[in-house]
Amino acid sequence: MSNREAASYLDLSVRQTQRAKSRFREVGVESLIHGNTGGKPPNYVAEHIRDFVARQAMTRWEGASSSHMSELLLEEKGFHLSAKTITRILKERGIKSPFTHKGPKKHRRRERKKRFGEMVQIDAPPFDWLCNGSMLSLHAPSTTPRGRSSPCGWNRRNASSAISTSWTA
Repeated sequence: MSNREAASYLDLSVRQTQRAKSRFREVGVESLIHGNTGGKPPNYVAEHIRDFVARQAMTRWEGASSSHMSELLLEEKGFHLSAKTITRILKERGIKSPFTHKGPKKHRRRERKKRFGEMVQIDAPPFDWLCNGSMLSLHAPSTTPRGRSSPCGWNRRNASSAISTSWTA
């Protein structure tokens, strides 16, 4: 089998296939195993440190948050563990934190008004409706659930910021 055929079967480049073949000739079947297999990840926390954190969380640091425990660990032992790591260690050991994230409050719908017009929502952004530079605000109520409309009105802001209003039905 050529290198090109092997590369297409393995979904590798020809150069990667050549390197894999040469490693296989030198080392044998062991060369096919990934080099990091069996190693510990770089963020691994030693078991004695995990034990220490769990012990302290149940005794001296009882009632403290994970963030506070992280600060205490830095002060007392001189090394840093993130609050997330401490939370994970405590969760693995079955130790519940007194500070858990509370979910969002449920949205409560307001009660529907009994009569039409008891509650009206009005929007009035200023806009140059007449295309002459005079900013007018059309006071328009939101559409009601039943499709009824309410009266609209115009506001005009003059130089002294006084508002004059005329309403139409």
